[in-house]
Amino acid sequence: MTPRLGRYKSLDPLAASFPWNSPFAYAENRVIDGLDLEGREYIRFDKVADIGNSLLTYYHNNGGLGFPVVEYKGNKYYNLGFHLKNPNSEQITEWVYTPITPVIPKDNFVNWSTKNDCYANCQEQLGKQGNSSDAYWPSAFQMFKQGNSGKGVTDASKLAGLDALHRAVEGGGGIMVGVDYGATTSDDKNLDKTTDHFITIVGRGSDDNGEFFTFYENAVNDKDKGTDVSTNRLYIQSDGTLKGNTSWGSNITFTVTQVRPNKEDE
Repeated sequence: MTPRLGRYKSLDPLAASFPWNSPFAYAENRVIDGLDLEGREYIRFDKVADIGNSLLTYYHNNGGLGFPVVEYKGNKYYNLGFHLKNPNSEQITEWVYTPITPVIPKDNFVNWSTKNDCYANCQEQLGKQGNSSDAYWPSAFQMFKQGNSGKGVTDASKLAGLDALHRAVEGGGGIMVGVDYGATTSDDKNLDKTTDHFITIVGRGSDDNGEFFTFYENAVNDKDKGTDVSTNRLYIQSDGTLKGNTSWGSNITFTVTQVRPNKEDE
C-alpha cells in the first residue's frame, strides 16, 4: 500500500497486455461502490438523482455538492474528477468538450526540419512543456487497428485513450497520438501494424460537425499551417474512435490508432 495515496499496489504478470489498467488500483471500474478515480469526470445536474443517494440529492437541491460547475451545450455539470456509476453499474458521468485553446503556444511550434522524424518532433514538442511521451510501446492505449495483426483494441483501451487525452489538455499539457492514413502496408507499419504517423494533441472543442480534439501537425515547416487548429481536428465517432483532417494534405484523413501517455500520467 502507498500510504500517501491510500492505494494498494498490484503486481500483475498480465499488466503489459492490459496497460490501460492502472498498477495502482482498488477494484477495476468499481471503486468504493461506483467511484473510479481515473475516468470521465462530469455529471449532469439531472443525473445526480441517479446516484441513488438521497443525501447527495438533498445537498444538490439545496445549495449544491461543492464541486466546480461548468456549463456545456445548455446543461450544467459538476466536475467531479472521477468516474461514477449508478447502483445498477451504469455509467452516469461523461466527458464534456468545453473549449480548450492550444495548450502549447504557437511560437513554440516544432517544425519538420527540427528532427526530420514525426515521432521525434512530437517528443520535442512535448519537451517544450517539460513533458515526455512514454517510449514503451505496450503502455500505449490502442484505439484502432487494421486486420487481426498487431496490438488489439478493446472498449476499455479506447475509453482509456480518451480519458488520457482529456486529462492532458485539461491539465494544460499536450499529448502524443499515433494515426493511420493508409500510407504503407501492414508489414511496414509500427509495432501495432497500423500506425503511420504521430501528431501532438493540444486542445478540444465542439462545432456543428461534432466534438473534437485539436492537434499540431509537426510534419510541416510552416508554423501557420502546422498550428492551424481550424483544420487540424479529430472528431469523436459513434464507435469511440477519432477521425479528422490535417493541414499536412487536403486529401489525407487521419484515424487515431493509439494514445501515448505522458510519463507523469502513468
